[in-house]
Amino acid sequence: MNRKEFVLNAVSRKQDLVVEVSDRIFDFAETGFHEFETAKLYQQVLEKEGFAVEMGIAGMPTAFKATYGNGKPVVGFLAEYDALPELSQVGGCTERKPVCGENPDGQPFRRGDPGCSPGSEGIPGGESGEGDRDPFWMSQ
Repeated sequence: MNRKEFVLNAVSRKQDLVVEVSDRIFDFAETGFHEFETAKLYQQVLEKEGFAVEMGIAGMPTAFKATYGNGKPVVGFLAEYDALPELSQVGGCTERKPVCGENPDGQPFRRGDPGCSPGSEGIPGGESGEGDRDPFWMSQ
């Protein structure tokens, strides 16, 4: 298997999980330093994937560090998962489209509610899930 096939297979294996986590974080729409549900979700998912998760680092209850394996290479990712004030928008929309009324989940939106910008509910530069959370990929 060449590298391209390897990466495509890794993406395919985790696609449903990445999309589910991204959608849930988008729905939580928790603003900075209040991402309690999001941090809890990340902790659960990462632990299930075999990572050791340390919550509350740097004195922030929603900050965490997740590690997998040991040795080299050492790879680090920064995850940004806070919603921004006054940025609620139509789910699944990649352009700015404010929401008013009902969202697809039946919950009312109000203009000015917090929301996630496209791509903010994950790891910058790795939003499509190219194996960035896959222990098998990390071990290769």
